[in-house]
Amino acid sequence: MQISFKDDIGNWSKAKNMGAIINTEGHELCPFVTKDGKYLFYTNNQDIYWVDATIISQIKK
Repeated sequence: MQISFKDDIGNWSKAKNMGAIINTEGHELCPFVTKDGKYLFYTNNQDIYWVDATIISQIKK
């Protein structure tokens, strides 16, 4: 999966690869962050996975 970020004036950044913690040889789809902002859920080959959402801020750096 890739992620992009919106800046303060509404422009989107170039998409960044989310790295090996998310991307596998499988097929990742349907990412979403929980309402409380704590977890990122996504699917991979018809299974559901989750990681700590702090990965997003680490990628944004």
